[in-house]
Amino acid sequence: RTRGGGGGGGGTDDDAYWAAKSSGWGGALGGMGGMPLPSVRKQGSERERDRDFDSEPAPALLAAVDQATARKAAVEAQAVQAAAAQAERTKTAAAAQPPAQPAARAPGAPPLMRKKGGKQAAKPAAPRARARHIPLSRPAEVEASRLLLPAVAEEGALLDAISGEADVLFVDGQTGSGKSTQLPQMLLEAGYSHGRPDTLPHPDPLLPPPDRRQLIIVTQPRRVAALALARRVAYEVGHALPEVPSHGGSAQWRKEGHYIAYAVRGDAGSLGAETRVLFCTEGVALQMLRTDLLLRQAAVLVLDEAHERSLNLELLLALASRSVLLRRTAFEQAQAKGVQGGKQGAGAGPLKLLVMSATLEFDKLAKDARLFPVRARDGVALGLMQAPLVVSIPGRQHKVAVHFARTTPASAEELDALAARRVQQIASRLPPGGILLFTTGAREVLLVSDCDWYC
Repeated sequence: RTRGGGGGGGGTDDDAYWAAKSSGWGGALGGMGGMPLPSVRKQGSERERDRDFDSEPAPALLAAVDQATARKAAVEAQAVQAAAAQAERTKTAAAAQPPAQPAARAPGAPPLMRKKGGKQAAKPAAPRARARHIPLSRPAEVEASRLLLPAVAEEGALLDAISGEADVLFVDGQTGSGKSTQLPQMLLEAGYSHGRPDTLPHPDPLLPPPDRRQLIIVTQPRRVAALALARRVAYEVGHALPEVPSHGGSAQWRKEGHYIAYAVRGDAGSLGAETRVLFCTEGVALQMLRTDLLLRQAAVLVLDEAHERSLNLELLLALASRSVLLRRTAFEQAQAKGVQGGKQGAGAGPLKLLVMSATLEFDKLAKDARLFPVRARDGVALGLMQAPLVVSIPGRQHKVAVHFARTTPASAEELDALAARRVQQIASRLPPGGILLFTTGAREVLLVSDCDWYC
């Protein structure tokens, strides 16, 4: 037998095999005619090496290896037989089916297109909705400051939630997160006010036909908020509104309207054919629904400050929930007729409803089957295809500390007077900065502003 350590040998092939196995395939290569290699096994004493080389494999081990090889061969043979049987059954079933008959051609229709070889050409698939982006020319300082808002960080989650079959979205954002100013801009950039690209192809996506342009309507509980938000958003997107003269009169509105407009009772001069985003009061939105319950002129309806739960907002939420259902049903029916008639898409498209608040319990509102019935969940035909979604915008742009008064004022006048005194204390004792005071109406704003006699 060949000894390990690099030697040559002169033994039989079996002897060389077992020598190589025990010595790490080191010196046994010489016994099989190859070049000797250094052994990779630690060299022990001479007695240990003799014992390793002289040991023979156990007969039980050889028998186990033979049994395992036989079982593997049997399993492979069974797999081959099963595959052959399945192929035979499939071939027999295909031969038993009658050949498919070509569809009947309507009178006056063009002949069916066929490929070479006599096979009918595959029917072209319906065009899929493509992503759109409407560029906005924001000022440099606005572009830098808006990136710090928490709402901008959740832009992807908000747009993903409202896209597709989700027609109702609840936005839970804390005060100061930027949801009121940034969400309309997100919808504008996503192309919701420029028609539906999947149902109305047009050579220039930035200039859709005038009859396909739809509004993004944002409601506010007060006219002051609607005017202020409209001017702020118009400035941020690079389409500033003209200022109202201080000596009285009205602003110089364009005849075709402004890109960002507002509409309050008695003042809607900025609204026109070119308007894409409209900030209005809840009463103006109710008048729109009174004229057209399907609200065909709007693509998205945003109800802001929903936690105030005024009478107008309650009516608006109830009517808007029905508008969403009717618009979805009308869109599906028009789309089905369009496909049968050869035209892809018709109608105004589904209406998206967004409800925004900082303190409203959206989880309970989303489960209300009377306002927002779901087809699969509630088993109704006139319902939402997908349950309302809730997207939370965490965090504020600035840290907020809450301090409470020691006593509760007995009347609204005392509450306003206390707020005015607190503003004076903050201005006189704390470092310089801005102070924002929330009041309940225009009368309270005037009283608090003239606090020399009121306080």
